[in-house]
This record gives sequence, C-alpha cells and structure tokens, in this order.
Amino acid sequence: MTTPKPVVLWTYAPLEERSDSGPSPAPPTRYLPRELLPDPRQELHLEDEGVEFGPGDDVRYPPLPERLQRLSSCAKEGPSFQAERCLAHLAALDRAAAVEIAREWSQTELPEAAQPLVTALLAFPSPGALESYLDSLGLTDQLSLDLAETEERPVSLQELLLHRGRAHVFSLLREEESVRLDSLLRELASLAPGVLDGLVFELIPPDLDAEDDEEDDFREDPPAERLVARGAGKRYEASSRGEFALDEDDFIDAVAVLDFLNALARARGSDVRWVLFDTDGEACVAAAGPAPALEALQARGLIPATSPERIRSLEARYGGTPHGD
Repeated sequence: MTTPKPVVLWTYAPLEERSDSGPSPAPPTRYLPRELLPDPRQELHLEDEGVEFGPGDDVRYPPLPERLQRLSSCAKEGPSFQAERCLAHLAALDRAAAVEIAREWSQTELPEAAQPLVTALLAFPSPGALESYLDSLGLTDQLSLDLAETEERPVSLQELLLHRGRAHVFSLLREEESVRLDSLLRELASLAPGVLDGLVFELIPPDLDAEDDEEDDFREDPPAERLVARGAGKRYEASSRGEFALDEDDFIDAVAVLDFLNALARARGSDVRWVLFDTDGEACVAAAGPAPALEALQARGLIPATSPERIRSLEARYGGTPHGD
C-alpha cells in the first residue's frame, strides 16, 4: 500500500539572525490591511442582465425576475469567462439556482479558472455558508467593506479572502513600478496584523564585490537581493531568490518572499503562515492565516499545496527552469 505524500503548504527561508544596533522605529511599525492593501471592490455591469445607463452615474436594472432569468441563461451557456461572471452574479441573488448550474458544470471538463467558483458553490450551497465557515476558522473580515449594488459580490474562496483582507494579489513582473519587494513585504505583513508589527522591512542590493573575479567566473547564478527585517534589537536576512526560483531576472520569486515571512512568524512564536494561493505566471495571490485554518481549507480542496512539486509544475507551465537543475 502506497503511503500518500505529505502536503506541503508552506516552507521556511533559512534566516540569518543577529543583533541589530540600528535605531528601532518610533513609533513601532504596525501593518494594517485597511492602510496597505488595495481596495478589492470593482464595478460589475453585465449587459446580459439588462443593465441600462442613464445620465451621469445613473444605473438602471430591470425587475429582479428578469435579471435572474437573464443571468441564468447566460450562465447556462458556459463554462466560459462571461458565463462565470454571470454565475457569480447569479449566486449573489439566487444561490440555489447558481448551485444547480454549478452542478451541471461539474459534469464537464472545467476550465481551470472556473474551478474555484464551482467548488465554492457545491461545497457551500447555502447563502453565507462559506463566510460562516471562514469565521469559524478565525479568518474573519478585516476590511468590513460596504458593497454598492453595482459592485461585484465575492463568491469563491479567493474573492472572499481578498474582500476580507486575508489575501493579496500582486504582480510578479519586476518591470512594473509598483513592484518593490520591501513594499510587498509590508503589504503581505498586513494580512496578519500584529504578527510582524515592530519590524521594518528593507531590500539590500546584492554585493557584487563580495566574491573575487575567479569565483564569479564559475558562479551559475548572479547574487540575489537580500530581504531584511529589523526590529527589537534583532536583524533577520534571507535571499530574495529561493531554490526553485525561475531563471528570469524579470520576475520576483514569490515563494522566497512567503518563505521569509513564514520564517519570521515562526521565529516570533506565531502560528500564522503565508501560502501561495494561485498564480497565472504574471500575477500571484497569497493568503495568510492561522496554520490550522489554512490546513483545514486545503483538506477540503479549497486551496492548493505550495509544495516544491507544485512550483516545478508552474515553472514548466510558464517556460521557466528551476535553479540548480
């Protein structure tokens, strides 16, 4: 009988820890999701539900029975991107009808993008069931957003975590001006307020003069930037590029960033962990929460394992090669 492989949801960066004589932040740094995370709310006007636009900001909807019929007809044409949006919008208005369509979809070969929505609807068919389950795991709402009628309702687990300030989506492309690893560390730290408060995050360029020319000639990979966290008289460092990083200077190594945060949390005695939720090769979604909560979500098939095997499969999918191979 084959023993199943253990699921690896997170790993840890090898931290270099030493005393730090530098000044501590005054007042102590606090990382709060409302201050650091982008607003996940977005307008959603579907022509399929008969929306009409009047003068100014006026938006007019048809009567609810007509909206439901239109959204249902659109969703039944799926799975497709437009049908997914219709199904998600239908779920906010008539959960039971959306669940039945999701059940029909589940009998076919689903596009990867449609799977989280279908899983959420089938695993939690009652309105508010997924929200209540997250509350029971301690993944409560940290943003308390007010959603206007014209704004999209979160249905899948990823959408709910984003709307609750428990997940963050960010670009992996270094060329984008908004991508700075020290800023990204602060944003990700805000997913778990209190865990990494008091630490100041910095990014140190590689020391190109640290090795002599002869060693440089035989080094396969250029030196990487260093991730640094300072506070309470301690200094922690780790490389910004891990063992399974892409051979691409144009991309940040999201796994190395999450490993750094996980190592810091462990060093502070916290059970909060950061996990790679999903990626399309150009952007990444990371989530954070108590380790038992994340393990419970994974056990129900709601989040993937971020094992080295998964990272390798993502690299193969997007044309990268792991370092050291």
